Amino acid sequence: CPYYCCLAVKQDALGPLVGVETVDFRGSRMGRGLLCGRAHWRGVGDVLFGVAHLESFVGREVDAAVRAERRAQVARAAATLEAKAAAHGCAAAVLLGDFNWEDSKDGDAVAAAGAAWRDAWRDRGSPKASEFTYDGRANGMLKHGFKHRFDRVFVLDREVKPPLALAKPPPALARIATVEQQHSR
Repeated sequence: CPYYCCLAVKQDALGPLVGVETVDFRGSRMGRGLLCGRAHWRGVGDVLFGVAHLESFVGREVDAAVRAERRAQVARAAATLEAKAAAHGCAAAVLLGDFNWEDSKDGDAVAAAGAAWRDAWRDRGSPKASEFTYDGRANGMLKHGFKHRFDRVFVLDREVKPPLALAKPPPALARIATVEQQHSR
């Protein structure tokens, strides 16, 4: 299993995960990869999910190489999910995880994934309340002001109308979103 990645679904909302597999990122210095699996989303169809924890900052001396590898990992994860979604006839694919991404230094993460992908946070209007997924000011366990949106959720709609990121989520996912919003305050 890739570095700190897991996939889980509430079966009464999405059905069981099938076809679970790991795809290693060959250029990773940190053993990173993509964990993916499919589940049936009632009213949508089969959806392919992929979770990744991309290369982390390890020091200024190798920062450029790590950022280049991180961009390559986003592109490889997106291309892998696109191919697998097409091969399995999935209605959509979702790429999510800790991207360790800083837009100001790494560029546009969704552009690195490719033109077919969309950022679910942007599709929801880029709400300020959930902008930062790492916030040293809001998290009482941390003692610094560093904050970024490291974690991302990208969506590839193959056959979904309206787009998956704008669709009403199953009740279990709606509850998760509500809890995440409460914790981001």
